[in-house]
Amino acid sequence: MSLGDLARLDWHRAPVGEPQPCLFCGQDAILRHPITFRPCHKVCSDQRRQELIERAAAATTAKFDY
Repeated sequence: MSLGDLARLDWHRAPVGEPQPCLFCGQDAILRHPITFRPCHKVCSDQRRQELIERAAAATTAKFDY
């Protein structure tokens, strides 16, 4: 999955199910991730997505001392 895919998650048709621990915070969640179908909260997933984007941006703009 690319960062572009992460930026375009469509939660409108994300499945729901019985409460299970959120993949990110551990609290019960009925929502399932629209790609992996693992239990998670949209807020937790969005926060993790933003962290990944920022980490990737920092890695690509790292300055090297020569």
